[in-house]
Amino acid sequence: MKNYSVSSVQQSNTYPIYQLWMFDDSSKVSEDDKFKICVLTVLEWLRDKIKDANDTVPDELNYSSPKEYTSVNLSGIRSCTYHNGYEIDTISLTDDRIFVASFLETDTVTEKDKDGIGYDHYAGRKVKTEYAVKLINHRLEIGIRVLFSDGIGIDAYSTPKRPSIVKRLIENPDLSFKQTTPITKEVFSLKNSNLIDLLKNNLSSEKCGLHAVVLIEKDYTVQSSPVIDTRLLSTKPVLDKPVLIADARKKLMEGSEKKPSAFQQKADIRSVREPSKKESLSKVIPDPIPSFIKTEKDIRLPIRQYKEIAKSGYGYAVFYELKLHMLEEFNRQFSISANPGECVILQPDNFGGKTFIKKNSELENVEGGFYDTSFGREIRDFVRNRKGYYFGNLEFTPG
Repeated sequence: MKNYSVSSVQQSNTYPIYQLWMFDDSSKVSEDDKFKICVLTVLEWLRDKIKDANDTVPDELNYSSPKEYTSVNLSGIRSCTYHNGYEIDTISLTDDRIFVASFLETDTVTEKDKDGIGYDHYAGRKVKTEYAVKLINHRLEIGIRVLFSDGIGIDAYSTPKRPSIVKRLIENPDLSFKQTTPITKEVFSLKNSNLIDLLKNNLSSEKCGLHAVVLIEKDYTVQSSPVIDTRLLSTKPVLDKPVLIADARKKLMEGSEKKPSAFQQKADIRSVREPSKKESLSKVIPDPIPSFIKTEKDIRLPIRQYKEIAKSGYGYAVFYELKLHMLEEFNRQFSISANPGECVILQPDNFGGKTFIKKNSELENVEGGFYDTSFGREIRDFVRNRKGYYFGNLEFTPG
């Protein structure tokens, strides 16, 4: 008689790669309409995943777009199970205003990410994206979680990525999501002590699952020391007797029919030696618009670029700009010694409550969005494998 052996079951290591909980208690639309919009957004995302696989969308997932929510009857949204190389499962309990969904796929190829640091895909890895929507106590809650499952012993680092559905939900004009603070693309201003107190209280809340990124305003009242290009001077400058450059320009323009422009007439006082009678003024200032006064490079993350970073970083962090006059109070509240122009990363207390300061030199030559910054990569990495994330009243597999 032939002996048969049972193949061993391979164990896997399952861990979260992205997690987000948020709620909407606004009155832009009715509570039921908010619930419908969120459910229809999840179903639309699932349909897009199926279309990417060149598959046919099952009837249980074929509903109107979120923009056409008024035409949808909640009782018509049904549960669905669809497996075709990937697995889609939805549970619709519309009478209780509960909806959960999951999409399970398996990577079939191994591909490095664009930085060559980790993997966008790793063959054999299972990726499960879960959604939970619930209307409770006049408040709509939604949770999003992405889980990776790798074989035991496999160390295939992958850079965490926010699911595209987060953008669809946040950018929907009929919804207004928040945790302890609104989740938007905006940069909030910390311009008084009450707002700093509020930020600190928000970070200490168990509901807070987003880092705070605070850019400190640059101190423009402290001017950099001018750097004099002595090659354009007949002698070394003497920094003891100020001369108004506008007066020098006026002398140079004497005898000329061309009048100085309004821009040329605006000049600052610079400390340079007044030329003697024997010296030619043209040797000291060879051009009506002097080019020998240079300023030191201002190393800082521009607020315009910072706002662009905030537009791509929501769902990972909340972004703030600290007004300069509140720097002392901010340092006192958080027991740090940050300086003008620097960037401060504040962890929520339930993530450890640590604080990191990005120096001016680390913010130099920042290009791209949140994903391209050093602190953006660090925040995303920290979100990886976070246990005990707060999901309010939600369950991803309701009993």
